[in-house]
Formats: sequence, C-alpha cells, structure tokens
Amino acid sequence: MDVGSRIRYFRKLYNKTLKEISLDTGLSISFISNIEKGIKKCSLENLEVICSAIGITLSEFFNDNLPPEIEELISIAKNLENDKLKTLLTVARSLKAEQKESK
Repeated sequence: MDVGSRIRYFRKLYNKTLKEISLDTGLSISFISNIEKGIKKCSLENLEVICSAIGITLSEFFNDNLPPEIEELISIAKNLENDKLKTLLTVARSLKAEQKESK
C-alpha cells in the first residue's frame, strides 16, 4: 500500500485541500505534498494527525477492502446533519428490506 497515494485519495474523497490539511495539522503544504508524491516518508504520528484532519481514523485509512462507492457513502454520511443522517439510514434500511424481499 502506498501511503502517499492513500492520503491523496482520502483527501480528495473528503474534499480537503492541502492548505486545509496543513492548517489543521501544522505540517507544511510542501511536506504533505511530498508525502503524497512519495518523496517524503510519513511517520505514524504524522499519519495520525493527517487522518484526523481529513476526518478518518487510522483503521479506515488502512482498510482497503471497501469498494469506492461505500467509502464515498461514508464520506457523505459523516458530513450530514443528524436529521439528514437519520433519513439516509431510513432509506438504506428500506433498500435492504426491499432487497431481502426480492430474493
């Protein structure tokens, strides 16, 4: 797994700019960019603060078993207000029940 590519992937998925990550972490834009490009190594400590700034956990960062659609859905859900999140959950449960009935 290429750590820099994963950082870039999640940063873009969560619509975060290098500047935003830099401001939230205290790391320079060029340092983060160089990590993404594979020029610089990323310590676990820096990775943890970068993930936090993106809005993901280290566990989410290292879990590469989820399809991109699920990761996008999680990204969207994390940014919803509570009432909208409940609506999304209701829709998802309804779709799940509908799928069970059709089998």
